[in-house]
Formats: sequence, structure tokens, C-alpha cells
Amino acid sequence: MEKIRINNMKIFLLLIPSILFLVTVTSCTNDEENIIKENSEKKVIGEIRDVDLFASEEKLLNMVGASRYFLFNYFVDYEANTEEKMKFDVWVDYYKDGEFQKKLFAGSTFINGKDEGKLLFSLHHTINSDEKWVLSVSDSKGSTSTVSQIISQPKEGYVVTWGNLTNSPIHLEEPIILAVITGAKGGISSVRDTVFEKDQEAIEELLENDYVYFLKFQFISETR
Repeated sequence: MEKIRINNMKIFLLLIPSILFLVTVTSCTNDEENIIKENSEKKVIGEIRDVDLFASEEKLLNMVGASRYFLFNYFVDYEANTEEKMKFDVWVDYYKDGEFQKKLFAGSTFINGKDEGKLLFSLHHTINSDEKWVLSVSDSKGSTSTVSQIISQPKEGYVVTWGNLTNSPIHLEEPIILAVITGAKGGISSVRDTVFEKDQEAIEELLENDYVYFLKFQFISETR
């Protein structure tokens, strides 16, 4: 069983570029120009939205051991000057008993001022009941970067709830909450939609659970 799971993970990592390419081809992009135009009028630099997989694509993820995933499509249109270097950061903030514990992943991807791509966050069970979290990012040139980390989760008695952002404008230097994973022991945990609008009351309510993971995204301009 352990060998099978290890092989599944290797296959999954090899298939990530193909999976993201399939999503790029099959997802609807006809309204990209309208999105950029609308965001420009609102003085934002792009948009990030969740993506639904076709049944065949979802089956492929399940076949290679992904028990859960979040998939997002991003568009950015920003005119950087010659002194700027553009990138976006993706990371996970981990809270336990309402207190911040540590930052996980903390990966960065450098991009052009105008770009589009995909962000795939998937979870895989390991032989000892821990989870391997995999974060993959692809850009319009087809390059893909991937990082992973083993996460030790409570074994029994926890109700786990998931939630994710539907869509959001991208503002320069402003973090966005893309997804939430939270667990409560002996009770029912929930994720209010307003968490993704940074509603402080909803976030504080969420932090009353035993543990919370926030998947976050931020577009950044750096001086060369």
C-alpha cells in the first residue's frame, strides 16, 4: 500500500503540467478582455477566480491520489516600469486555538506585468494518515512550479470543513484569502462566505475552531 501511494504521488507530480494545461484549454476565457477592462475601471490590476473541473479531469486527480483540491485561474494586467520586478506570493497561515502558529509553503512566482495562469492546491493522504499538501502554479508560458509539505492532522474526533473564494479582484500588495480548511472537535465547524471578504467578525468566529488553515495570495511589485 505504501509503495502504491508513493507511486501515485510521483505520477501526480509528473502529471501536474498536463492537468493545468487541460484546464487552461477547457476553461472559459472568452470574457478575459472584459474582466481586464472592468478591473481597470475599478483601479484594480486583475482577477482571480475558482475553476470547476470537468468530470474526466476530476477523475484524473482522484486517480493519482488527490483527496481534495482547490483550483484557481488568475488574470493580471499591470504596466510595470523598468525599475519594478513583478511576482505573486502564495502561502498558508496556520492557526491553532485561535493563535497564529506558522506560515507554510511561502512560495513565490515571478511573472510579467500582463499574465494569466492557474493555481492548484491539492491534498493527498499518506501511509501514516498524515496529508501531503501540494501547491502548483503555472503561467501563460506553460512553466509550472511545485512545492509540497507533509501536514500532521488530528487523527479522530474532528469535524473538518472546507471553503473557497469564488472570485475576487486583485489589488497590488493586498493579500487575498483563497481557501480555508478548519477543524473542530466534538462540534460543527463552518466557513462563512464573508471570510473571503475579510469580514473580521467572520474570521474571529472561524478562529474559535481548534485549527484553521488560510490559503493566501498576494501580487507584489519589487524594486530591482
